[in-house]
Amino acid sequence: MRKVKTASFLAIVGLLAGLVAATPARAQNSNEIVAVVPDSAQAGTTGLLVAFTLDSDVPPPPPAGAMPDSATIGSLSGASITHSSQYTVTAVFDIPAGETSGAKDAAVTFTTPNGTVVFSAVGGFSVTAAPNTPPGVVSHPRSLIARVGEAASFGVSATGSDPLDYQWRRDGGDLAGATAATLTILSVTTDDAGDYDCLVTNSSGSDLSDAATLSVDISVPTVSASWVMPDTEQFECYDDATGVGCPAAGAAFHGQDAQFDGYATAFSISGDGLTVHDATTGLTWTRSTDLNDDGTIDADDKLTFAQALAYPATLNAISFGGHNDWRLPSIKEVYSLMDFRGEDASGYTGSDPSRLVPFIDTTYFEYGYGDLSAVPAERLIDSQYVSSTEYVSTTMDGNATVFGVNFADGRIKGYPQLNKLYYVALVRGNPSHGINDFVDNSDGTITDLATGLMWQKVDSIVTYNWEQALDYAEGLVLAGHSDWRLPNVKELQGIVDYTRSPATSGTPAIDPLFDSTSITNEGGQFDYNSYWSGTTHATYGGGGGWGSYVSFGRSLGYWSNIWQDVHGAGAQRSDPKNGDPADYPTGHGPQGDAIRVYNHVRVVRGGDGPLRADFGFSPEAPADGASVSFTGSGSGGTSPYGYAWNVGGTPESGESVLASLPVGVHSVTLTVTDAAALETQVTREITVSATSPPPLADGKLAGSAALFSQNAGDPDLIDVTYDNSTCSTSQTVILYGNLGEFGAYAGAALDDAGGDGTAVIDSAGLDDVWFNIVWTSGDTAGHPGYAFDGSSDLERTWSAAGLAGMTSDDHANDVCE
Repeated sequence: MRKVKTASFLAIVGLLAGLVAATPARAQNSNEIVAVVPDSAQAGTTGLLVAFTLDSDVPPPPPAGAMPDSATIGSLSGASITHSSQYTVTAVFDIPAGETSGAKDAAVTFTTPNGTVVFSAVGGFSVTAAPNTPPGVVSHPRSLIARVGEAASFGVSATGSDPLDYQWRRDGGDLAGATAATLTILSVTTDDAGDYDCLVTNSSGSDLSDAATLSVDISVPTVSASWVMPDTEQFECYDDATGVGCPAAGAAFHGQDAQFDGYATAFSISGDGLTVHDATTGLTWTRSTDLNDDGTIDADDKLTFAQALAYPATLNAISFGGHNDWRLPSIKEVYSLMDFRGEDASGYTGSDPSRLVPFIDTTYFEYGYGDLSAVPAERLIDSQYVSSTEYVSTTMDGNATVFGVNFADGRIKGYPQLNKLYYVALVRGNPSHGINDFVDNSDGTITDLATGLMWQKVDSIVTYNWEQALDYAEGLVLAGHSDWRLPNVKELQGIVDYTRSPATSGTPAIDPLFDSTSITNEGGQFDYNSYWSGTTHATYGGGGGWGSYVSFGRSLGYWSNIWQDVHGAGAQRSDPKNGDPADYPTGHGPQGDAIRVYNHVRVVRGGDGPLRADFGFSPEAPADGASVSFTGSGSGGTSPYGYAWNVGGTPESGESVLASLPVGVHSVTLTVTDAAALETQVTREITVSATSPPPLADGKLAGSAALFSQNAGDPDLIDVTYDNSTCSTSQTVILYGNLGEFGAYAGAALDDAGGDGTAVIDSAGLDDVWFNIVWTSGDTAGHPGYAFDGSSDLERTWSAAGLAGMTSDDHANDVCE
């Protein structure tokens, strides 16, 4: 990726002249299929004879007649293979009718005396849909959580006759211009939240994808934490072989990484294009490892460990990006960039890095794989970023070691401090990132106040494969909590203590507050085990058979014909999720990584996204005098939660509280505190209205002889009608006036004894109208009161639209006897 060159960046080129190695010569690629004939066919084709033409580079293909082990197109294996010419192999293929359309890799594999030789052509064969085949969505979009300003992408893939047309929709409505197989929102806003699906059409029909929900996280990481553990970004669920729909609670493989939301990274690129800031961690990074600014990230841009230690001074001298406090990141800092949407490039046999998905967000960071054209040639997976964290012991025959992150294969390993080159990204800001603050809760749990996570103090003691580890976490009840889970791999790496190792401290690489089960390792040494995470280590092509773990003891490998520490305590590698460790007597991979399959477990709880507070209240439209019930809720962080309220200026505590509020608008604030002492607040306004009129029976106030209504001719007049039928010998008088001025009544007499009638009262100019109906038989027999509008104890609303409020005070009985 090219950048806009700035004066500060160009100045680095000169300053780095003594740091960066000279440009190596270029080497030629080999083992390619140079032609595939035919190079395409429709799904449903049977008996297709395909000829593969092999190149003549060194090593050349075996001579004619030496049969290949296999000839493949994608996942399809050819039959009736021939090798009548040294450079030509033919095979017959049946392409299933349901085969996904698109480009497929072609490969021919031989076993030779010098090992396996693979000839390949990336995307060398295309499968097209049969004519008149309607679309069928085979890969659906996945739900996402994004912060405001972050990018979000949805994608679909579909089979069917070309051309296929795509139309993305949000909440059922078409999105203008969203007509590609991928929908990308470059900068998410709250308006982008909703359900997204894609309608795929062609001339033969259409198919609608499943809906994926985009949730916009507008919360701010809790300020009480000294550092925030960013999420792995792994959104796909896996079984022990491949991607699957996320399992329900109680089902096999439930409780893995993708089923818990963490703090999403919140990257933004600086205006000068030189740096990337992560609002979640508070860290700012140099954006590119293209140190010589030639537009290509390759071996020319790599530094030795000693040069990397000196590199911050180079940037600080020129205030790179406007800052002079750059540093070489710790291993925990650089690992915060690890993105487990990536796929391990180790299983890729081609040479085109554009087909690979690295473990870093290339939307924001300029990234390069290993340099195949260097002399000597690097591997594509040689994309190690060095950290400042040196291993306290040694690896690989006693080498001084430094930890690094490989964004090509998705691992942390210890690497030699000498005779190796690294990519370098520098960091600034938040010096507390990665520093733990553990507290023993004296109930079998330990809380890290720095991150807000609560951990199991004693590990599982027994070892498990990955599925069993998930089951163990889901079934555990500890310290009264049943929401334990396998940590994601970044959470697990976050509790490594890189000042410890079995060889130097006699302990695992973890704070001594934790109890860890010891083992005897493959080399017969006293040691400590690795711990499973809930994160799948996806392999090239989307395979899900490996799970990520962190070594808290020696990261063992079979090297120099002995078992020894090859990657260091604190490394992050991966194991098969099931199988037999005996199948790997000398380990796996170029350093003979020990394969155990059965690892220990240390579970965690909390950290399920930012700590959030919310509350509801009932009734939802309260009137004055009503008792309102407020119920709070907490989520994220680490339960249990504490609840503190401010209800209209009155402090309250408890998950649920009751309050009676007067007419008006009141502010209600709920503060939620979690078990790690993190805090967050939510504030809402509640409107209390006037009381509605009491129910009327037969057109009258229930149980009363009086009926109030608005005068039909004048909205400022109130009609008071009295039914004298139950009180025929009584005299009735209507008194009214301003509430509180009881001595300043105006009177309006209805008919004398034995009569019914209506009194018309002029309420103009009266702010708080109060009525008293008095019936007498010599002495006063009763005087129920009625009031409208805003008194302090009988607040009512009167408007020209009509009578809006009415009640009886309890001076006496309101029925004439």
